[in-house]
Amino acid sequence: MIALDAEKLKADQQKVKSLNAILGSVEQDAAALQIMGDSYKTLAAATSALNSDVGNISSAWQAVEKDMTAAIDYISDSINDAAFADYQAVYDDIEAAQAEWNDVYNECSLLYINVQGNPAQLTIGMTSGQVSEAEANYPTVDFVTYINNFPSPT
Repeated sequence: MIALDAEKLKADQQKVKSLNAILGSVEQDAAALQIMGDSYKTLAAATSALNSDVGNISSAWQAVEKDMTAAIDYISDSINDAAFADYQAVYDDIEAAQAEWNDVYNECSLLYINVQGNPAQLTIGMTSGQVSEAEANYPTVDFVTYINNFPSPT
């Protein structure tokens, strides 16, 4: 839950105003660049972690694709074997296809990601209680419902 403490935020804003009055424009520019540089470093670290996660998801999907293709190939083989009345081969192909589908099912269960959204309008300066109240007034829904039914905050 995101909790924004109004008292701390106001105190921090007052500190920033006091420090800004002390600093000259060059120091202010240097401080702004330092903050921006730190933000970019944090973003780069987050992007690197995301890249790793996307790679893992891609590998999992490729494994699913491989098993699905193998299952489809076994089913095609069973159809061909049935044309020659080779029923043992048909049985073996269907059994192999079932094993591949079981692998697909198991691999897909690992890809489940539960993303939810709440359209409550949160603003800077809200207390923890106000945030909780705002979230309680709106339903938390699955990601697809959230994207399709609630406009982006402005």
